Amino acid sequence: MPPMERLPNRGLHLLLDDQLWDQHQNVKIRLAEATLTEKQPTLDGSDAWNTPQTGGTIRWSDEDNCYLGWLGESIRSDDGIVWVRQSGGENARRITDDPDYDENRQFKTVTDEGISYSADASDWTCVRPHQSQVSDRNGCDQVIWSMRARQYIAFLRDFGANSAQIKSTCSGDFENWASPQPGFQSEDEIQQITAFRYAGLYLGYVSVRNPGSTTIDLELAWSRDALQWQRICPGNALIQANDSSTSLYACAEPIIFGDELRLYYSSLDAQGNSQLRLATFNRDRFAGIAAEQGILTLRPLEVDGRSLQLNVDANEGAVRIELQKPDGSPIPGFTGGESDAISVNSTKVTASWSGRRDLSQHLGRDIRIVLHMDNATVFSLSFQGGD
Repeated sequence: MPPMERLPNRGLHLLLDDQLWDQHQNVKIRLAEATLTEKQPTLDGSDAWNTPQTGGTIRWSDEDNCYLGWLGESIRSDDGIVWVRQSGGENARRITDDPDYDENRQFKTVTDEGISYSADASDWTCVRPHQSQVSDRNGCDQVIWSMRARQYIAFLRDFGANSAQIKSTCSGDFENWASPQPGFQSEDEIQQITAFRYAGLYLGYVSVRNPGSTTIDLELAWSRDALQWQRICPGNALIQANDSSTSLYACAEPIIFGDELRLYYSSLDAQGNSQLRLATFNRDRFAGIAAEQGILTLRPLEVDGRSLQLNVDANEGAVRIELQKPDGSPIPGFTGGESDAISVNSTKVTASWSGRRDLSQHLGRDIRIVLHMDNATVFSLSFQGGD
């Protein structure tokens, strides 16, 4: 069964983006909860992969109608669970949104040898050897194209005397790179980032060493330009290492299956042996705004749909919504007192006021959305049913 669609990048507002916020009272950011699937990935019938690998690549291929991956060797799978080795194959990520349409440069990578291109991620041509800005480090984890910065961004592992840090460098043509700069303002040891564009933002799964420990957790980070990053709930793991999985490294951007997000990651034990692991999340749930009794007022948003849809966890509480004019005055018919309480756990629930959902009269106008939360979390919202 193939993934349903590409990652969303328009119309969806993730509330982890604090630049959406205007005023807030008694709210906090809450990380989404991961579920480890009952059936974990196997390779040639075994769960022992025996290939030390920090990270890797996993993606769905429409052309081949299967999953393709690289974890120190080329692998493929029809269902994302049962994997087999294959000869050749991709050993790099294709750059999402890459503006370069040259078929011979579909894959790009930065190695110790320099800048290389490939048509199939198997046979590579080095065109610019020994780029000091990017190769005289301890490895390049990933390269992405930043839609906001209109540049390629390379993430570099820079191992200093006592710890590792992630630095980033940028290029407009992939061959001439700026001096690397720290990507995180943090004293913690950050060993890897897997970045991707989602709902107009850049999100990243980051591997962070626990202070005073040898274990490495997966945390979540976000950025607007893919250059400067903020960890979300620093010190709190999205997926936590344990005695049998001491070091965790994300392998890919999330893959959407209906209302589910799949996250593949590499798990290393104390001996350095790796396994491919799979965790799932509810769709569009990375982190949300939570409150026992709190209020979040958003900055004005343009109404570009005929209804307001929310992604909420309010099974044991309620969310009520007020719509306001840009000056903060309530819109008659859409006040908090007229809001129908949302008391469900759902990735897609439509707001209503005294049974009324239609926002057609406000299309094209700016409004403020005020969320009144009672023992609830709101992860995202979007307008639906636009022309």
